[in-house]
Amino acid sequence: MTKPIALIFGYGSLLAPHSINRTIPGFLESNTPLVPVTLAGWKRTWTAVYPNEGELLHADNTAPDGIAYMNVEPDSSDEALGIVFTVDEEGIAALDKREKLYDRVDVTTVATFLTNQIPPHWKSLPILTYSATSPWKPDGAIATVGIRRDYRELIREAGILLDREWKMPGRFERDYECVNERFANFRDVIPPVDARYKK
Repeated sequence: MTKPIALIFGYGSLLAPHSINRTIPGFLESNTPLVPVTLAGWKRTWTAVYPNEGELLHADNTAPDGIAYMNVEPDSSDEALGIVFTVDEEGIAALDKREKLYDRVDVTTVATFLTNQIPPHWKSLPILTYSATSPWKPDGAIATVGIRRDYRELIREAGILLDREWKMPGRFERDYECVNERFANFRDVIPPVDARYKK
């Protein structure tokens, strides 16, 4: 990595270092820390939904109309839990390509670090995240929505590891369960063995 120019707030698959590494090769070897942060006035949701083209099925072989991915969106009564990590210009370009269904948003002013173990130069970097906007949210055209089982498990397991690393017993895990409870009608779908569906 060349000189970092920003911090990225990750809240879904970007909680997992190996997932970041798929987009930014060499990330694992760089030992870049993932530092816990909250965003005031934002919440994690399953509202980044796009049409299912038929490849993703429930266990009973029925296909939902849409597939949901984790999102963050404004909510003055809530806060979003996630992590930040440094990126250079090349890393941002790669993440922009990966998160093409999302808008890159500056959330510097609403971010709070949950630890004092922060490299001094991080405090001068902007904090950016990716938030999905219309037409990728549910609308009248999408009647049933599913969530990829492997994607859901990736986020849950990454949160458990972050709780252990930062000695925050169950914080990420509880937050994840709260998000899921709000979308209990979004059943799991099982993706085919296809690299296109890895995240």
